[in-house]
Amino acid sequence: MDLGLKGKRAVVTGSTAGIGFAVAKGLAREGAFVYVNGRTEARVQKAVAEIGANTEGVAADLGALTGIQKLFACVKDVDILVNNLGIFAKLHIERGQNCYPPHSLENALHPHPQGYAT
Repeated sequence: MDLGLKGKRAVVTGSTAGIGFAVAKGLAREGAFVYVNGRTEARVQKAVAEIGANTEGVAADLGALTGIQKLFACVKDVDILVNNLGIFAKLHIERGQNCYPPHSLENALHPHPQGYAT
């Protein structure tokens, strides 16, 4: 099946194993250039080698602002974002308040989405 992804650039976070790896592999197979992400260089390079062509690896812990900054220093012109990671933090949330942690990947892409508090 041709999904029309040739020439598109994708970031798949948490893509060294499991669902993220399968998504990254599928996107690359469809012709997209895929940035593979994980926390350790060894796992990232293993995933890149297994996926093959159309990939580049970025080892960065996206649970920290420095990791997000590292990712976006390496990644240019993204068409597709598959945010396949979870960050769990203890937060105090008032009833009815939406919470948007300031260190989140989405916040790095769009700093102040309407309806969310930082």
